[in-house]
Amino acid sequence: MITSDIVAKLWNACNILKDDGVTCHQYVTESTCRLLSMKYTKEIDVASLVVRNVDEVVVLALKQLAASHGRSAEAEHREILRSVLIRPKRRSVAEVLSSMPHIGDDADFNFRNG
Repeated sequence: MITSDIVAKLWNACNILKDDGVTCHQYVTESTCRLLSMKYTKEIDVASLVVRNVDEVVVLALKQLAASHGRSAEAEHREILRSVLIRPKRRSVAEVLSSMPHIGDDADFNFRNG
């Protein structure tokens, strides 16, 4: 669900409340509850992934790694996927070379006596 869909759903709920003669305080409370409800019932889309046929050794290793980081196995799985798949853009050779500091002239590195 995109932001405009969320806003439309919230405004629709607000119009219903307004038509029912709800006070301003009740209006804010109900709107907040509606947003929270949308979040927890996953009306606000978050992609999910189910992984099947995982070796028990891998599952155990995931659980141990998660425990060492103080996270659930699911949170650890998300972090592993994020760290492996979402990497910063690699810099080009030109960008790397241009970022090197100037440390001397070519003559400073001429070891040949000529």
